[in-house]
Amino acid sequence: MNENTQPTTSQPSEQGSWEECVDKLHLDESTESRVRQLITQLEKGEVDESTVEILSHAVNHDEELKNAETEGYLRGRNEKIEQATHPMPIEEHAPEPATFPRYNRRSVWDR
Repeated sequence: MNENTQPTTSQPSEQGSWEECVDKLHLDESTESRVRQLITQLEKGEVDESTVEILSHAVNHDEELKNAETEGYLRGRNEKIEQATHPMPIEEHAPEPATFPRYNRRSVWDR
């Protein structure tokens, strides 16, 4: 084996590297558990539809976030235009007359 060739049995070092990466991210417990579970599934070759869906969302995260921001901006702008062109009537409630407590008070002169 020459100096430029790396050994092919580097499985333990690869596993250690992704575990170190997960530890460095300081993820919360549930996220860290899910990430470790996904990586383990990928290593074993147990890829199902939910795993592919999670990975596709991860790959497209930035684009989806940008689209969501744009959609939210447009929705807010459209609502503002709608309120300006079709103002909702403000319903003013007629004030009710003040009601004072009604109870029979005894006077000091009553016996």
